[in-house]
Amino acid sequence: MDSLRKGGRFRWLRGWRGIALILLGIVIGLLAVAGSVTLLHKTSDTAFCVSCHSMERPMAEYQGSIHYQNHAGIRAECADCHIPGQPLAYLTTKIGAVKDIYGELTGKIATEEQYNAHKLAMAESVWKTLKANDSATCRSCHSYDAMDILAQRPEARKAHPVAIKAGDTCIDCHRGVAHILPDMRERNAAGAGQLATLAAATTAASGTLYAIHTQPLRISGPAWCASAKGRGTTLPIPPSPARCAKMAMLTA
Repeated sequence: MDSLRKGGRFRWLRGWRGIALILLGIVIGLLAVAGSVTLLHKTSDTAFCVSCHSMERPMAEYQGSIHYQNHAGIRAECADCHIPGQPLAYLTTKIGAVKDIYGELTGKIATEEQYNAHKLAMAESVWKTLKANDSATCRSCHSYDAMDILAQRPEARKAHPVAIKAGDTCIDCHRGVAHILPDMRERNAAGAGQLATLAAATTAASGTLYAIHTQPLRISGPAWCASAKGRGTTLPIPPSPARCAKMAMLTA
């Protein structure tokens, strides 16, 4: 009896009503998917990315880079560098970008001072992501296989074969290509201190040794003044004319 009642309850879905309901569900589903794709696409274009006040400084840096304007007329947009193309990585990145909305609302980098204070942390976050995904967004345009290494500048001709052999990724060497590098002096000084500590414990029998300090070679004083203003000297540090005159008086 209960089965008959249930069958009667859904009897109206039979025939054209059921087909119409299925078609309506398909249309609603397609509209939802199309709307979601459009929303994701529109929130990934450069105009949207730089519409926030806090993006004025990053935009100015980007506009001064080769990724914005170059002889080939090829422009890498914000999404080309910051949003991977793989579906899962794409969605993960878009969801993670919610934190940027919160930062904009709270004024985290609203001023130049705030921006500079957080710039290193923001840059390192991007570098860490690119290191983890093997510079996926870089490789969407650049490829070792497509490189004509012999046509590159001397520095690149030497560096790229070494990087290929070592399995290095783009971000290992190429930082600050679209934005000015943050102030890293304190971190570099700390690294130099650690290097000096290791060097102090290194003996001459350790094998291949590398210099970590440079010693300037200079000629100054009367010898420099008397040598046709330093011609033929090694890395001369020219004294001022007044100092040359004073030294000439002292040595007369």
